[in-house]
Amino acid sequence: NLPDEGVILQLFQVVHGTEYDPESPEDQQKLQLIRTTLENDPAIAEGIASGEISMTEFAIQLYRDQGAPPEEAPVIT
Repeated sequence: NLPDEGVILQLFQVVHGTEYDPESPEDQQKLQLIRTTLENDPAIAEGIASGEISMTEFAIQLYRDQGAPPEEAPVIT
């Protein structure tokens, strides 16, 4: 049971730091990744819907799953 489209678009903004551009194939792909993540993990989708999981926590989880650091994160060498 996915959160509504408005919530998914808010998640996109929190995760990527930009508004969703429906004209951008890259943004479409990123949005699909968010949807797929929510579909594959109903507990996360429910947590976001209920407010138990913040959008920031979701973003961190998504980055962990992708194995990529957030763009704003400083690179530690």
